[in-house]
Formats: sequence, C-alpha cells, structure tokens
Amino acid sequence: MVSQRRTSHLTALALVAAVGLAAAAWGCSAPEDTGEGETTPETTAPSGETTGSGDAGPVEPGPLPPLPPLRLEEIVTLDEPVAMATRSGSSDVFIAERGGTIRQLSGGDIRGGEDPAAGGAGPDDGSDNTGEALAQIVEPWNATTSAAWRINPRPFLNLAGEVSDGFEQGLLGMVFSPDGRTLYVHYTNTDGDTVVESYRINNNQVDTSSRRLVFTTPQPYANHNGGQL
Repeated sequence: MVSQRRTSHLTALALVAAVGLAAAAWGCSAPEDTGEGETTPETTAPSGETTGSGDAGPVEPGPLPPLPPLRLEEIVTLDEPVAMATRSGSSDVFIAERGGTIRQLSGGDIRGGEDPAAGGAGPDDGSDNTGEALAQIVEPWNATTSAAWRINPRPFLNLAGEVSDGFEQGLLGMVFSPDGRTLYVHYTNTDGDTVVESYRINNNQVDTSSRRLVFTTPQPYANHNGGQL
C-alpha cells in the first residue's frame, strides 16, 4: 500500500513539473500582446536576434556614387618631399624637402588677393582657402596644365647645413600661421634633437634675422622623429 501511494505521489509531481515546463515554454514563444487585442508576430533578424515586426532590421547600404574622373600629371620633381603647405594671400605651394630646403611652387593665381605680409588685403573673402589651393592641384587639369607650374630655383628657406640626415631625421614639417605672416618649421638638428622654429615673412620672403626658437627636446633614438606641425 505504501509503495502504491509513493508511486502515485511521484506521478503527480511529474505531471505538475511537465505542466510548468510547458507553460514556461509557451510564455517565451507566445506572440507579444499589443494591448489592443492583437498580437505582433516575432521575426528573426539576420544576426540571430528576435525582433518584433515594428523593427525594420538592418538596412542594406546602397551603391556608392561613381568617382569623378581623375588624371595625375607630374608637375615637378623634388628631393624627398615630406610636407606641403599653402599661405594665406598667396597662390603658391610650399614643399619641404627632408634635406633641409623649402621649395616654392608657383602656377598662377589660385585664390586671388594680395600678399598680407606685404601690407595687402589678403584673400578677397577674408578667409584662408588652403583646401581650395590644394584641390586645384589634385583635381583634373582642365584649366591648368603642368606647363603652368614652375618651381623657384632659389629655396624659400635653406636649412641644409643644420639638419641631420638620418633615415627618419631632417626637415620634417612646416606650416604657416593663419594670417600668412609667420612660418613654422620642425626639424632634427645635427645633434639629433627635435627643433621647432618660427620665421617672419616679409614681401613673400623669409626674414632669416627673425628666427626664433619655439621648442626643442632631445631625441633618444634616430628613428621615429617625424611629425607634421
């Protein structure tokens, strides 16, 4: 008798457990109640996550627009160029060579305006259109050809005897102030130290007598000295 009761008790517990598991499974998979007597079916996103029908899921990117035609044309040959900059109020492009020289590349009036360092008004709209000047160089040569560009044989600035010629040393960076009146250069000197200096610009020329030390620091190694200003 005792054995029969025990078997009936275990059978009842098994039935209760089965009903509980079925209810839990139904609760996890039942459609979501929207509160208006309707249910929202669930969908499976490509990532494997389950979302409601209100979620549109990931949006497939559309095709990229076609790139404009671009033609590269050689305009000048330089010795290890490492940096390039333009100056407010000037249509020229200035390129730093790692050996210590800054070259001046001219090719017509890109931006207009007068030289502010010479007392002129600067760009007509009062802004520094550096991006526009660079765009004229990399865009297709529809209005300006390579024959129009010329390099000044005289360096804009010559630090050739003062920079180190190590593999990752030398004249490494240059930039002009927003008003175009000051030039900043970054180089590794012959002792292997990093140096940042400034020069005033007068009449579109570097005033070497205005040379001023801005920053210097020793370099523990001859590599990884680079960095644009």
